[in-house]
Amino acid sequence: MDKIYLSVVIPSFDEMANLQKGVLDKVVHFLNKKNYTYEVIIVDDGSKDGSVEFVESLIKENPRFRLIKHPHLGKAGAVTTGVLKTQGEYVLFTDMDQATPIEEIDKLLPVFDPPEE
Repeated sequence: MDKIYLSVVIPSFDEMANLQKGVLDKVVHFLNKKNYTYEVIIVDDGSKDGSVEFVESLIKENPRFRLIKHPHLGKAGAVTTGVLKTQGEYVLFTDMDQATPIEEIDKLLPVFDPPEE
């Protein structure tokens, strides 16, 4: 596999409602249009609402997605766990509800990779 450019960490705790709305499908469709390599790490924080199984079925079709499961530690614990497992040159974390949509990355990445002169 090529070197991973962007790692996206998404903490998840009982997020079935958001998952059923298709938030991860939106992430997949957005990132698949990019010309860089990426990985998405979903860190389940002890969910009990079926969201783990939902994510497991999604990642079977998306090899760039990974699921990390651990007991409930809170959002900070989930984010830290995910960030420590990333392989990307750049790391972003976002919430499952996409309060800040994944598309906002287009505003951020040019700051790190300005065009060559």
